[in-house]
Amino acid sequence: MQKESLKKAFLAILACATIGVIYYDVTYNDHQSNNKQRTSNLIDKIDKIKKTSNQQKQIKPSMQKGVMNKPAMQKGIRNKPAMQKGIRNKPAMQKGIMNHKNNRNDQIAGIGSIVIDLGLYPYIKKNIPGSPAEKSGLSTGDKILTIDGLKTNELSIKEVFSAIRGNVGTIVELKVEKQNGEILLVSIERA
Repeated sequence: MQKESLKKAFLAILACATIGVIYYDVTYNDHQSNNKQRTSNLIDKIDKIKKTSNQQKQIKPSMQKGVMNKPAMQKGIRNKPAMQKGIRNKPAMQKGIMNHKNNRNDQIAGIGSIVIDLGLYPYIKKNIPGSPAEKSGLSTGDKILTIDGLKTNELSIKEVFSAIRGNVGTIVELKVEKQNGEILLVSIERA
């Protein structure tokens, strides 16, 4: 009699555990699909805001006719004039010294992705075709967890941009969470 009671209790516990696992799996899958839908909706809203903003910019008339808010250029001058000493305590520039922007190693570059801030983490919104980000396997909706070991949920969006950008040819390591929950550590060469 006692063996049958134990057998019934064991079967009841096994049935409850099975139901619990099934309930957890269904709840987890619903949660994941809700997160994907919410992320997609937020990206769509941001796109609409940007389109509206761009349309408003096109409507505003230019303040200066034909100038497009650019400073006047002087013909024949290729180098900037020497700076005067005493302005912001910087030494005068000398003509003939190579501008740092002409040196490829000193140029600042990124990974070729549009990154947006959605709540606690930044996400990949879009990759530029043929960019290092696209070649490394990053895709729309990927959550950026860390940049070179820095936790992105502790950084402002400007700090995220600064951490991703760097000198051309240098490597940045991103830890990303794919939409399927897979976590990857990706090394990308800035270009």
